[in-house]
Amino acid sequence: MIWSDTGSAWQVSVSGLRGPSHPAWVVLWRRLSELELHHVDLGAGYRPDDWPGPFVTDCLAVVTDVFADQGAAPAALLTDTATGRRYQIGLASAGGRQQPAEPRPAGPQPAEPPAIVAGPGSMLLAWLTGRSSGAGLTCEPGGRLPAVPPW
Repeated sequence: MIWSDTGSAWQVSVSGLRGPSHPAWVVLWRRLSELELHHVDLGAGYRPDDWPGPFVTDCLAVVTDVFADQGAAPAALLTDTATGRRYQIGLASAGGRQQPAEPRPAGPQPAEPPAIVAGPGSMLLAWLTGRSSGAGLTCEPGGRLPAVPPW
């Protein structure tokens, strides 16, 4: 196949060893996210605060989308205080992607009100992906962050 300069080749369907097929450009996203997330894991001085803003925004959308409808994920509304973007997880929502200013979860409401978690996007992402205990985040009610399932 000859790669075109129009970018249409990035829409070609490819697949990995597991999972559904996807557009070729998703491979680039996966590699970038692995590089950024695991760079923090090395403990070599690269921290979540060092993640580029666009990466944090995109990765938060992906991670919260995965957690949005997981039965094991706690019901939580998340606010990135750096950008004002809001996300939700564990609420049987339409997905974790950026939500309207006043999120309205679909389906039955959780037995307990959702936790309201706020902080810089990089710290939210670090907490959700298991790279931080959540230091620097606030949580209402009670001040204690809910436990999230392993990323």
